[in-house]
Amino acid sequence: VFDTLKSGLQRPLSGMGTAFSTSLFGLSGALVLGFLDLQAGHAQNRFVNDLEEWLSGVTRLSSGALGGEGEGNITAYVQALLEHVATRPADERASIALEWAMVTGEAVSPAIVNRWVELFPSVPVVNAYGPTEAAIDVSAWACRAEAGARSVPIGHAIANTALHVLDADLNPLPVGVAGELYLGGVGLARGYLGRPGLTAERFVASPFGEGARLYRTG
Repeated sequence: VFDTLKSGLQRPLSGMGTAFSTSLFGLSGALVLGFLDLQAGHAQNRFVNDLEEWLSGVTRLSSGALGGEGEGNITAYVQALLEHVATRPADERASIALEWAMVTGEAVSPAIVNRWVELFPSVPVVNAYGPTEAAIDVSAWACRAEAGARSVPIGHAIANTALHVLDADLNPLPVGVAGELYLGGVGLARGYLGRPGLTAERFVASPFGEGARLYRTG
């Protein structure tokens, strides 16, 4: 992602509150590289107003769930963007500076992805997944329109990260068999502050390497 940012993306727009862990990804990525990080308003109506003012210059859109009641979520933010863009003439849509977008924080629907591809055929949208306990995003998927899809994949593990679907005894399961998702790699947190019992329950010894740990996503 940093390689993509360095290629010339200079005006990222974040659609998430700075108190939400996912915001650290966008903020650090922009500031480390000396870019201006634009913060959209937290309420959905403010977000649309910000888009009206900034969209012509925004090159990267990052939206995550805020979680607060009435504040909106990833679906509301991205849907607001799509509805806003859909009302514009084709020549104005063609002038939008977006080069790519990332959605994270909660599941994005296939309907939104299909609508995005319809309105932004040349702008990739990445579906990222990951909990705070594993340094936020651990996997990514380059979305594409798929008729009849019931869900959007969370993709493949990023560098220095591992995703395992295991049974109750921590044995790997074959493709197509339901199990529990475990995460591994250098991004795992040490545990929950002041909660040793919960830490022991969710962070377990990995059967794939001596001294390694896995996080049970539940």
